Amino acid sequence: MVRAGLRSRWRLEVEAGEHQRRDGVEQQRLQRHFGFVQRWQRLVQRRQRLVQRHLHLHLHLQLVHAIVLFLRRLTLLAALTACDDTDAVRPEPDATPPADRCGAGPRTLELGTDRPFVKNPEQKYQVEEGNQGGFHIHVSLRVRGRIDPDDADIELRLNHGDHALGEHVTADWLLTIEPDGCHYPLARIVLLDEGGGLLPEERLPEVTGVPLRLAAGIETPEGGARAREMVTLLLPAE
Repeated sequence: MVRAGLRSRWRLEVEAGEHQRRDGVEQQRLQRHFGFVQRWQRLVQRRQRLVQRHLHLHLHLQLVHAIVLFLRRLTLLAALTACDDTDAVRPEPDATPPADRCGAGPRTLELGTDRPFVKNPEQKYQVEEGNQGGFHIHVSLRVRGRIDPDDADIELRLNHGDHALGEHVTADWLLTIEPDGCHYPLARIVLLDEGGGLLPEERLPEVTGVPLRLAAGIETPEGGARAREMVTLLLPAE
């Protein structure tokens, strides 16, 4: 009887110990699982912070790019509009315009220099440095024939192969009426790179002393004229 009681008590103690051991193992497993969940949460939070930093950096870069682009266009606009006072003179229209004010005969357009117009048979143009930075040339136009000098659209385009090196566009302008025809003096063409920015000084040797294509046109309600020449640019004078 006593032995049976002892065995029963021993069995209960063994079973209780086994339960405690299992509970301990389960508790350790749960603790490891909980630790893994905590580490995963920390990794997720760290990833979220990295994503936020990347997003902020991307937004800052976009803002900087927009500012740089705005300043670049502003500089280009300043260079395009930075003309001498003499360049900005707009002649007054003739109150009683006679017929053929720009001359009789077929319409012709010539490319030259200076004010008043001077022929440029060699078609060589001096590169000048602008007050606002960048470099440019001046081209003067003379048109003859029956056109309307009080309402002229002027366009000049300078190309180096497929590279649009510069342009000058003016709409609804008044041409200067002279005895030898109608003049559009000192059209400024700012030299640009392939991206539309100002051509830097170190790249001037690429576009000077080589043949370039210069196309010009004047259109008016009474007709127009066009000209195309192979021209050469000269480095700025020292």
